[in-house]
Amino acid sequence: MLEGEPPELYGRIGPAVEELKASGPWDSSRPLVEFYRPHTVIELWVPVT
Repeated sequence: MLEGEPPELYGRIGPAVEELKASGPWDSSRPLVEFYRPHTVIELWVPVT
């Protein structure tokens, strides 16, 4: 989960996804999900194998 103020928050999405993908096996055949909650919170979901 990322928290912060836009637009700085949006710039952290790519690096955070890369960190999640590097943390273990993930399923590249399924989509990554960005779930926008209030404008200051984003949940990132990476499918695992």
